[in-house]
Amino acid sequence: MTQSLAISDVRALLQLLGEVRELGEDPAAWRAHLAKELARLCNARAVVSGELGVRKPKTAAHERAVNGGTCEAAVTALAVGLSGISEGEERKFMADVFWYDHQSDSTLNGLMPLYGSTFVRSREELSANGSWYRSALANERFRRHDCDDFIMAMSAVPGASAICSLELFRAWGAPRFEERERLLVQLVHEELSRDFGARVAQQPRLSPRQRQVLALLRRGLAEKQIAAELDVSPHTVHDYVKALYRAHTVQSRAELLAKLAEPSPPLARLVATAGF
Repeated sequence: MTQSLAISDVRALLQLLGEVRELGEDPAAWRAHLAKELARLCNARAVVSGELGVRKPKTAAHERAVNGGTCEAAVTALAVGLSGISEGEERKFMADVFWYDHQSDSTLNGLMPLYGSTFVRSREELSANGSWYRSALANERFRRHDCDDFIMAMSAVPGASAICSLELFRAWGAPRFEERERLLVQLVHEELSRDFGARVAQQPRLSPRQRQVLALLRRGLAEKQIAAELDVSPHTVHDYVKALYRAHTVQSRAELLAKLAEPSPPLARLVATAGF
């Protein structure tokens, strides 16, 4: 794969990965830096980097929504960073380009079965030129934001119902992305996803009630106060606290809070908080 990249591209990629890892404890900083440098390397109009939670259908109606092509029924944003899109435009951009109903426009319906898996796709792999430039999605939604050709990469995070996503967009009418840009995106995405997956695997999986108790412990509440807050018995809360100690391999509340105070990468925190 790397044989198709120039030596200068490989060096730039390695440097970028090192810089992003150094900024890993500051989500806003590393996303902004990643987006800015990828935009420069790939001559992209806009870059979106984020983490998404894969929704598991809980009802028959929810499953029909997912299968029917509703993006928001399939995934939920844990965190998203954008570059090249103004603050005032972000919400509209996400609604137009990401969260639209695939039932109303089937141009990119090939994406729906891919959610929750690991893949890299160019726009042409998902929609041929003729279909794309005849579609309302391209001419109304994408063109509204001066976006056209794109590369989309998603990686499933081992041990969590979550995915890392990375999308690059060229300006409307600009030359399409080539194999060089596809390889750059694939390589940087694979490396960062591997980093995230390794750290997420270290995070204990907690039940919804355990997460509630943990959040109250971090607020400084005593077990009796937590019991009153959750309307359960102090004995039940004590059992949850002991389970939290085991999950985090600690022996006391002080150890637990100290361990939780240790910095961890953004995706690990998001997955632990959201419970994916």
